Amino acid sequence: MRVFHGDIADLDPAVLDLEPGMLDVLDGSPPCQGFSMIGKRILDDPRNQLFREFVRLLTAWQPKVFVMENVPGLVIGKMKAVFAEIMAELHDAGYTVQARVMSTEYFGVPQKRRRLVFVGIRDDLGVAPEHPRARTRPLTVRDALAGLDTPGLVAPIGGQKAPKLARIVRPGRNGADALTSYGHKLRGFGLARLDWHKPAPTLIKSFFPAGYVALLHPDDDRYVGTRELARLQSFPDEYDWADSTYMQIHNRLGNSVPPLFMHAIAETVAGILERARARAGAAVAEPA
Repeated sequence: MRVFHGDIADLDPAVLDLEPGMLDVLDGSPPCQGFSMIGKRILDDPRNQLFREFVRLLTAWQPKVFVMENVPGLVIGKMKAVFAEIMAELHDAGYTVQARVMSTEYFGVPQKRRRLVFVGIRDDLGVAPEHPRARTRPLTVRDALAGLDTPGLVAPIGGQKAPKLARIVRPGRNGADALTSYGHKLRGFGLARLDWHKPAPTLIKSFFPAGYVALLHPDDDRYVGTRELARLQSFPDEYDWADSTYMQIHNRLGNSVPPLFMHAIAETVAGILERARARAGAAVAEPA
């Protein structure tokens, strides 16, 4: 298997020896930070144009199907202009495309994580793109952590103010809720305490142990441990993080697509490819 480890902007598509049409599926997630509702959402952020590198490889390799993932902020407000640009580029590359905002809580992931998922089918295949349908009821934090024998690595709550704020955050609420009830300024939205009876909020990449961006355990005044975080992101317990630190594991989990969510998408894509093969076979079998 050939692996290119680096910036795809530096990748010459010819290096991987893929003739156009040879690849079944191309999957990628261009950077989402410029579109995220928790960011500054600057329209001309250079990261907002990195989808063009995905389109460049898509055009060169012409896979049968592609999957691309981003945040729902891409279809909100001024960012709709970038969304329209992305859709136009994907169509021009020769694909029929469907984009849909989906929530991972309906796919076995105990987390309210909404993502914008693009599915594209090469025009000549004559098959319509589709997304997976909901598969499970929303799973709770209690469902996720049941039977877990250790929280894994746990980072201490640092700084002077964060520990005091953590103690007054109730389950299912965040630091801003707690401060407002005491008449203080709104801040600390990212310091959220899990509720045993609900899915977890979105696990984001950012983690500030001395600040206000982290998930708190439902009962204990501590940050959620690495094995607990992995369960919330639907990673298997046996996943080996080697000698990674708490922050490294947290960031990798926050940056990842939950495996069970991706599994549902992959099964749907497999069905699309099967229909495309069946259609191609039927066309060959038709009498001249």
